[in-house]
Amino acid sequence: MINFSIAQARKFSGKTQKEMAKSLGICVDTYRNIERHPNKATIWQAQKISEITKIPCDNIFFGGDST
Repeated sequence: MINFSIAQARKFSGKTQKEMAKSLGICVDTYRNIERHPNKATIWQAQKISEITKIPCDNIFFGGDST
């Protein structure tokens, strides 16, 4: 199974950071921080990123604390 970073998942789905931030209801800087520090993503954010990108959470690397 292929594993993606958050940035790779976003790019694979054709979304921009701005589009992802808007879908998550957060500012772009906050979203960029999540891409840089995936272990800081909340469970809700991880689930939403999975939903938006249509890639299962198990195939996106969030780090140890988010899933």
